[in-house]
Amino acid sequence: MPDFFRSWKQLEKLEIQASGFEGPIPSSVSILSNLTELRISDLVGDSSKFPNLSSMKGMKRLMLKGCNISGPIPSYISDMTHLLTLDLSFNRLDGIIPYFGGLTKLTYLCLTSNLLTGSVPNWITSRDSRYQIDLSYNNLVEHSAPTCPDNINFFKSFSGMDKLTLHECLDESPCSKDWYSVHINCGRKASTVGNIKYEADDDPAFAAKFFHVRENWGFSSSGKFWDLNTTANDHVANNVSILKMNESELYTSAQLSPLSITYYARCLANGPYKLTLHFAEIVIRDNRSFYRLGRRIFDIYVQEKLVLKDFDIENAAQGVDKAVVSEHKVNVTNKVLMIRFFWAGKGTTTAPTRGTYGPLISAISVEADFSLLDDGKMKISIVVGAVVAVLFLIFMILGILCWKGCLEGRKSRENE
Repeated sequence: MPDFFRSWKQLEKLEIQASGFEGPIPSSVSILSNLTELRISDLVGDSSKFPNLSSMKGMKRLMLKGCNISGPIPSYISDMTHLLTLDLSFNRLDGIIPYFGGLTKLTYLCLTSNLLTGSVPNWITSRDSRYQIDLSYNNLVEHSAPTCPDNINFFKSFSGMDKLTLHECLDESPCSKDWYSVHINCGRKASTVGNIKYEADDDPAFAAKFFHVRENWGFSSSGKFWDLNTTANDHVANNVSILKMNESELYTSAQLSPLSITYYARCLANGPYKLTLHFAEIVIRDNRSFYRLGRRIFDIYVQEKLVLKDFDIENAAQGVDKAVVSEHKVNVTNKVLMIRFFWAGKGTTTAPTRGTYGPLISAISVEADFSLLDDGKMKISIVVGAVVAVLFLIFMILGILCWKGCLEGRKSRENE
């Protein structure tokens, strides 16, 4: 990353997103004391320490996302009393969360996907619903937060490196049975396609949201659209033309995320499954205006493994308003399946309108790739095998005792 900031002392806004630059952030950035907004994201290369931003007392919006920053969060951020938005997501920050309780104007704090430890501070849990706080994917002390309010995202906040388990906010919701399928229409409305009923995803996603009302599925949403005064409606895409593809009811609307959204299915019976993801680009246009210049590019992870990188719905479907279905084989070993859609900063952000970017998902289908009869036979076989093993062990012990003469009568021993 070039060291070219020294002569820009009057600069008020600096944005360097997904540039392809390697870190670290040059130390000369500390000269820019007049900055009110700083956005640097998705640097490549080795990890580096947190840059010195202590002179930026007038900072209002600060983003250092995906910059491979390690070490603790500096306490001087608490001196940025004008701060409205702070995004330090997808780094390697460790240690405890500093005291930011004095930042009364801070309405959005995103610390997702770091290595933070310690307890959840009281100043966070005492914030009301006006504040959106995302602590997902960290290693905080379990049960240090008394509740799971709607404005704080605790999804996998206490799991550390154990990425395929779910405890947060779900311990009091045990599975009533094993599930073998999950079908979600991510565009809010319930739909029936053939013999399959897709459940409504009618809970609005916000900048920091952990939706866990359903017994067997939910989602975690992280990130805000920086160039918009966002509302819940900004996280839903609605089609702007007539859709003519088959099963169009699945594609008339879709779930959006400016950064990352993870859908999970729980209570699944262990075994192989077929995962089907439904997409259609219903926002970006392909007409002769500048609207067609928009590019939506994002990554897809299944069970924390990257399965599609730089996925472009329009390219995959060969046009807009066309369905594209992506199928994946996945093995469930601990009753949980996770699908994560992540925006790594690529593509465009202002076409057809400002704030058009990030993952878009229309529907999700999860189906067991084994018959229920086979599953029942497998359980019966396990039980029968266990019984046979126990009987074999008993007969073996009796045989040993007989061989040693421990079971012969007293008369037999006397005669001998």
